Amino acid sequence: MQPTTGTVPGEADALLLTGIYRAGSQPPEISLYSVCLSPMLPLKRQWVWSPVNDKNLNGSMWDGLRDSSSVTEVKWADGGRKVVALVGDYIVLIAVPQHHAEDPRLVSAIKLEESASNAHSVEVLPHNRVAVADGGRNAGTSGVQIYALDGGAGSGRAGGPRIANGPCLQKLTGFPSTHGLLWDQTQQVLWAVGDTAWPRGRSQGLLRAYGYDASQQMLASEPVAEQKVGSGKRTLEDPEWWDGPHDIAGVPGKRQLLITTEENVFLCDISTGQVSEPVQAPQLDAFTSHSEHRTEADRPRSRFKSIGMRASGAIIYTQPSAWRDDYPDMIGIYLDPDKNTVTNLGRTTYKARWFEAVAGWETPPIEPSF
Repeated sequence: MQPTTGTVPGEADALLLTGIYRAGSQPPEISLYSVCLSPMLPLKRQWVWSPVNDKNLNGSMWDGLRDSSSVTEVKWADGGRKVVALVGDYIVLIAVPQHHAEDPRLVSAIKLEESASNAHSVEVLPHNRVAVADGGRNAGTSGVQIYALDGGAGSGRAGGPRIANGPCLQKLTGFPSTHGLLWDQTQQVLWAVGDTAWPRGRSQGLLRAYGYDASQQMLASEPVAEQKVGSGKRTLEDPEWWDGPHDIAGVPGKRQLLITTEENVFLCDISTGQVSEPVQAPQLDAFTSHSEHRTEADRPRSRFKSIGMRASGAIIYTQPSAWRDDYPDMIGIYLDPDKNTVTNLGRTTYKARWFEAVAGWETPPIEPSF
């Protein structure tokens, strides 16, 4: 399925957000699409933002952001008024257009510390804090980093976008290859997925919960819960890699977590206050991949780099179309075994998310809402 542009009033059932990598002369992009789910129709692009084409980014201070190639995370933020994303080595906050005549605009950018150069996820926390999964290789220094959305010695013209060089306020280490983050308003914890060691070698995937101290506006240095996720074995697709987590998402209206790994998608129940042992996600038991080799190898759910679920049960995911390819190019929407539609944008589309609030998994506001 190929995307189209424009809108048809009343046609769109859902909105989805994507992050697209640079390809040659084509810059990295963050785009919002509308999609009709019943009947399934092609995606319709609503807007696109790129650091290269944003006319408000004037001066050499923006060169680093403009030269970025990757978009490793895109998420709903501030009640849908903002997008929080990772573009290259920057956390970016983008104001969402409220009218068709408006364009998306960058509100602020924060340069990550060098140790977060492999960052894979970002999540807004209370008190204008933001967590970053640094994706690092060294167990002693890697894990989760905390920054202030409204802090730093930011610069930029009055009324225009701000840019700041950090600073990192807190580092939770001892958790290499962190890839996914999810704020839990109910338990006041940050869920994170990573590994016991860099997975190009023996390692075990882990789910951890870090408590949030509102008085200190910091996370606890040690997890309050931990559970193994994934097989802890070499992957069939690349035997030099061990099975480890990629993404985490809340199930709407339930105390359950969906977690993707190199080889499968798992469900964890946290309704009792404890973390259950992961089971293969029943929502995807009958799933077959549009990557035929994955289905033939009995790995149809392998290498989901992102996942999300609507209250209706519709699942959005990204996955590489080619076996042994690490970078996804397919945006999939799975309704049931007979309705699994993919869109290929012709470039690496690392993450795709439903752009809407998730019941039971609301994100904190950004204050003041600027």
